[in-house]
Amino acid sequence: MNNVKTLLVTLDFPPLTGGVAEYYFNRVKKMNLDEIVVLFNKCHPERTLVSDGISSKDSIGPMVIGPRNDVCVYRKNFLAPLIWPHWLPLLWHIYKITKKENIKELWVGQVLPVGTAVWLVSKVLRLPYKITCHGNDLLRAKNNPRKFKLAKKILKNARIVEANTNFTKNILMKDFNVLAEKIEIIYPENTLHREMVDEKRVGELRQKYNLSGKKVLLTVARLVESKGIDTVIRILPKAFESIPNLIYIIVGSGIDEQRLVNIKKESLSAIAAGLTAAATADKQIIFVGNVLHDDLPNYYALADAFILTPHKTGIDTESFGTVYLEAKEFGLPIIAGDVGGAREALANYEKAIFVDSENEKEIINKIIEILK
Repeated sequence: MNNVKTLLVTLDFPPLTGGVAEYYFNRVKKMNLDEIVVLFNKCHPERTLVSDGISSKDSIGPMVIGPRNDVCVYRKNFLAPLIWPHWLPLLWHIYKITKKENIKELWVGQVLPVGTAVWLVSKVLRLPYKITCHGNDLLRAKNNPRKFKLAKKILKNARIVEANTNFTKNILMKDFNVLAEKIEIIYPENTLHREMVDEKRVGELRQKYNLSGKKVLLTVARLVESKGIDTVIRILPKAFESIPNLIYIIVGSGIDEQRLVNIKKESLSAIAAGLTAAATADKQIIFVGNVLHDDLPNYYALADAFILTPHKTGIDTESFGTVYLEAKEFGLPIIAGDVGGAREALANYEKAIFVDSENEKEIINKIIEILK
């Protein structure tokens, strides 16, 4: 079933941000024009647009991906809020594009709700489909009995099931009864490299954020509750007492941003009396917002250490963490929450330090140990 024209249907694809969007973008880049068509959701409630794409490489229909390929991309509204199920429009989009583009195989980007629509269309058109799973999609489905039953049926009927890590593969086998021989692991890839650093731009950023003589701790992530950024912000002011020149830079945006800003204000005001000046402390935690892909290396070049400690609880976890690969590329000490696929991402990396994401004392101690 190789080299057949495939339709990837996904909620996440540039110009939407996030690790899953990057994952699919990087895989599509390696495919030829006659192999792939992409259908993705025009509006996602938990994703943010970065200008109109990654480094202006993508213009919708066709999207220019890489130096050689012009990949046909359809950007449609998958969901209709006034009808149930909300994903019903997706059935028509998949059917119409499949017929128009002479698609021979369907590729499911998310087991639910995309998988449901693809499964139904595949039965009508008698086409095979494959599914790529990322961990969180499975955990969300598992949390709801109806969705869990549906997801198992969709996975059972797939030609092949891809997993982004062994962590995800184990969920598929243990909870969804997918046979090991049916699962293929395809890891996310890092696309950032040290050669991409623009020293002039790095100098501009140092001046902009007043980083001369400072120790910089960096996080790059979507601002959602599961990432554990709230814990770092809440406890970080305690580290300022030991490392007064410490600066914490947070790159990214998301639905949790305002809550994180409020936590920052509460944390700083609570210990303001013990600091030289509250105004100075306020500038030690900086929200940068979204950054274009080609500019990200300059932020990694600014940093002295990287931290991402996702929460262990709930249905959303860090099943891999491409940002760990990025920080590793720049040789940074990495404080990583010992959850999901973090150990796979950082296997054999000597500067990786794994912590209990819920142990605030351990996280603070490691920050101080690395940066003081």
